[in-house]
Parts: sequence; structure tokens; C-alpha cells
Amino acid sequence: LPGLRSSAVMAGLQQEAQRALHMLILSHPNPRDRGTFMDMLFVASALQMEAQSLVTELFFRPITGQTDFHKLLNEMIVKNC
Repeated sequence: LPGLRSSAVMAGLQQEAQRALHMLILSHPNPRDRGTFMDMLFVASALQMEAQSLVTELFFRPITGQTDFHKLLNEMIVKNC
């Protein structure tokens, strides 16, 4: 996984995206809309986490069994670095 080898670059891109979203929220003229937009971001984040969990359970759990999936991924990443 080439993206995992440059975690500093990925972290920088994530920070840049967060800064851009923050600036968008602050630049919105109506403070009431800012809250709505932030609520939408929160819900989107929660849905993303649920979707990840669902994908793990549907597709990977039958293969990995009761193995801790995050631990398994971490071991795979460490071996490839």
C-alpha cells in the first residue's frame, strides 16, 4: 500500500482539508447555517464509521473470524514498512 509509506504526507493533506472546511464554516454569512453544516459533518462522520464497521462485519469477519481486525491490519502494515 503506497499511501501508508508516506503517512506524513497523508497527515498534511488531512490537516489541509480540515483547515479548508474550517475556513468554509467561518466564512458562511449566517451563524445559524454554520451549526447546520457542522451537524451535517458530524452525522457524515458517524455514518462513515458505521459503514466501516458494517463492511468489516459483512466482508472481513467471515475470513478473519474473531481476530481483532485493527490489530491484524497493524501487523500487516508494520511488516510492509
